[in-house]
Amino acid sequence: MLRYTLLLFSFSFHIVCFGQTKDEMIKSIADSKKSIETLIKMTSLEIRLESNSKAFDPKDNFNFHEISSSKDKNSLDSTLNRYFSNLYVGGAIMPPYNFISLKKDENELIKILGVDNFYFHDRNNKYPKMTPVKFIFLDKTEQDSKGLFETAETLKEKYGKKEPEGYYSDIDSTKLDDADKYLLTESSSFYQEYKVKTQKPIAAVVMDIEFPIKGSSVQNISNDHKIVQTAHGNIELKGLKDNVLILEIPNDLEKSIQVLALYQDGRRLAEKSSNSNTVFSKEKVDAFQKLLPAYDKALKEIEKGNIKDGEALKSFITKEAKIDVDALETPDKMQKTYRFSGPIATVQLKIEETNSNVFKTQVTYHLKSVENQDYLIATDFNTEKRGLVDTKGNWIVAPKYNAHFRQLNSYFYTDQIDDHDQTYYFNPTTKILQEVAYKIDDTEIYGGKYVKIETKVNGPIGVIDANTGKFLIPMKHGFIHYESPYSYTRPNP
Repeated sequence: MLRYTLLLFSFSFHIVCFGQTKDEMIKSIADSKKSIETLIKMTSLEIRLESNSKAFDPKDNFNFHEISSSKDKNSLDSTLNRYFSNLYVGGAIMPPYNFISLKKDENELIKILGVDNFYFHDRNNKYPKMTPVKFIFLDKTEQDSKGLFETAETLKEKYGKKEPEGYYSDIDSTKLDDADKYLLTESSSFYQEYKVKTQKPIAAVVMDIEFPIKGSSVQNISNDHKIVQTAHGNIELKGLKDNVLILEIPNDLEKSIQVLALYQDGRRLAEKSSNSNTVFSKEKVDAFQKLLPAYDKALKEIEKGNIKDGEALKSFITKEAKIDVDALETPDKMQKTYRFSGPIATVQLKIEETNSNVFKTQVTYHLKSVENQDYLIATDFNTEKRGLVDTKGNWIVAPKYNAHFRQLNSYFYTDQIDDHDQTYYFNPTTKILQEVAYKIDDTEIYGGKYVKIETKVNGPIGVIDANTGKFLIPMKHGFIHYESPYSYTRPNP
């Protein structure tokens, strides 16, 4: 059994937000008095926590987390360059736009940095900033990105309301066009989406990448060394037994500290749960107590008609109690309880440094889906129908096919209508897409133009010249093997 005494305050209260009318002021005083009286009763509250009674198996790897090895700057830069260079980038052609999707591998980035899984939560300013600087089109032309693209973030900055915490809310949807709304809908924590106002298919995008990285120091805390001093105040150990750890942390450090609990052999124990409460100092609780008689006097003045609104009430209480009531509402510290997978031998505190180093690099991302293509599937943004465009983004085959329309190879396409799969042949000379009454046995193009076809799935096989659409071998064979541009093996005639 683990016992400790703490001072916590984790419920709503009202000290400054007084009403304007007489009844509202009287009610707000009553609410504040009730909250403060409850707080005072909790100042010496004893809370008992039971440590984990479940048997701990040191051979079970799920009880441990990997400890990332620290990297010097050159090693970290090399690892980050490799990480950013290998990110997947895909695209969708939706005339008159292109949409680019860059996959975020947040878990890998967390692993590289050696931080906890919640590192980027509510820390948008710490996430890599990836800005297109140039677009390279399939027709070999290039264009600077300025004024050409939008992201969910740029839309929020333009049309949203910036909150004190730094994020944007209440986006004015009346100022968004349909493409903006589509961009916001498609954006997620897994992909960075870009809307590019051009109909020409994009083959590659050059990105400038900036990533703020803060250094960190590691300090031990234990029952023999219960206080760690920082620039933001002291971190204090309030309890440590078996698999349970209790720390009192300055509010300014709450998002800048990572707690590592180590097993006796040095392996890092897995964190199973945590919870936290705001904490007020004894001095601040004493100040709260001084407010009570000031409230009683204020009630009398309200009844006499000497205090007529909230501002006058606040001024009276501040003068009577000789306290800055605004400052009282801010908790001093956060008291946090952690439970780990097994008995804790050592506690390490990984504390972020104040200043950041900015990692910078530039990467050219090639869109794999458009490589070596002369004609590409595109979706009309307004109708959501699919067709084919050339390297300039001009429609070669009008957009009239459904969302299942997809490419099999350079000559053949398919879609699904209800339960029926329809195959289409595209003639590169006439630029006509037409329905055909056969299936594709093998999507590979042999000798640059030969394609194996079949009457139905797993049906008799034949061969077609894909350049002309001419049948070379009729579909009546069980097996055909391509040997050379002039030779096929056909075991059964």
